[in-house]
Amino acid sequence: MIRKTKQIKLNIMDNLSVKYGTLDKNSPDVLFIRFKGKIMPTIIKNDFSKEIVELKTEFDKIIKDIIINYCDIFDCKRYLCNIEVSEKGVTYKKGSYIKFDVFVRPNEIKDIMCYEDVITRMSIEINNEIINILSKLNLKYL
Repeated sequence: MIRKTKQIKLNIMDNLSVKYGTLDKNSPDVLFIRFKGKIMPTIIKNDFSKEIVELKTEFDKIIKDIIINYCDIFDCKRYLCNIEVSEKGVTYKKGSYIKFDVFVRPNEIKDIMCYEDVITRMSIEINNEIINILSKLNLKYL
């Protein structure tokens, strides 16, 4: 099977692995940004499911607000975002994996390397907002 995806690692954050790419390198009409890392609670508590649900809700709002700032480059009405973190896996002094993806459609199809600067800026904005939310929810990156 021929691999159609193309991914580029961005070395912009110490606590997260950040990659961007396309599902089809021959026709990059959809780009993705993928963040992977670990989170851990900063307080002792038995159940963090409420915080994780709030994190997921806030993540959707963040992405919508950030995408709007890039309407000149991406289709602001056609994007997807997803966050994966186990509600039951988050416990004090134990890291839990977190992964979040953002899929966007460029207004103009170009080689994905042309988007590196804008994807880097977006990634930093997203990460900063996630750090703020994690802090409010008594969570942090490892």
